[in-house]
Amino acid sequence: MQQLLSVALRNLLPKDPRNAIYLLGAFYNELCQRVLDRNRLEQLEENIAEILCMLERYFPPAFFTISVHLTIHLAREARLCGPVQFRWMYPFERFMKTLKGFVKNRARPEGCIAECYLAEERMIFCSAYIKKASIIGVRSNRNDDLENGLVEGRSISKGKEKILEDHVLQAAHRYVLFNTAEVKPYLQMHIEELKQKDCRLLSNETLQKQHMETFAEWLSKHVLDNSSGRIQRLTHGPRKHVTSYTGYIINGHRFHTIDVGRSTQDSGVSVEADTICQSNANDYSHIVGRVSYYGVIRDIV
Repeated sequence: MQQLLSVALRNLLPKDPRNAIYLLGAFYNELCQRVLDRNRLEQLEENIAEILCMLERYFPPAFFTISVHLTIHLAREARLCGPVQFRWMYPFERFMKTLKGFVKNRARPEGCIAECYLAEERMIFCSAYIKKASIIGVRSNRNDDLENGLVEGRSISKGKEKILEDHVLQAAHRYVLFNTAEVKPYLQMHIEELKQKDCRLLSNETLQKQHMETFAEWLSKHVLDNSSGRIQRLTHGPRKHVTSYTGYIINGHRFHTIDVGRSTQDSGVSVEADTICQSNANDYSHIVGRVSYYGVIRDIV
């Protein structure tokens, strides 16, 4: 009623009745907002009266049941009682479906509901005192990937061995180095050394380009023996022989590659990276900024 009906009726009805239904949908859309303006609600009270008059011109009298008439009072009710989310019946209707599922003997529906409801309360109470018992009524997280408090991630598909190409290997290594907190002091040291080494690198564009291309090699030569083992391992770079997956769980999210082709899947990703950018094709003043790149997952290694 609020969003899709106006799209569905675009080419199905004449202009005047279609506009009347559009206005009715807009009325409900504005009435169901999280924040309501009191002055705007007074305007909605006047608008709904005009909308109902427009509907009376194009629809037969049998259309105007008590449900249609009640719309005249909704704006005033919201002005007196507040947002409608705290008063509508959707939660109770969903709970009625749960209660109907308790009925096993149709000749005694009230007794079935009472017994099943009490039995569920007892189980919830007892589960709080049983070790390693899952909480009843709360769905478990099927995308849980915590291992001893650390986010490890886990695969959900069979892996295939593959060899990374050199440019992919360099890009992966560079991304890990530039986004690791322990490496950040070395980033600034490398930039300062490049400035002192070559005066021609005064422009920001040239400096950043040289910085990104040579930092991995520079880091492997300047990491001290007393540095942390994590940094020393990072300087060696990733292996060429890797395992490729079509599905993976990480950070509480389940990802699939775009080739899986499921109707409900999470394959869209965004990555922030420092890059040399310009506002348009005619802009010659290049700057280095953090840009978001959007795409889909082609491979998980």
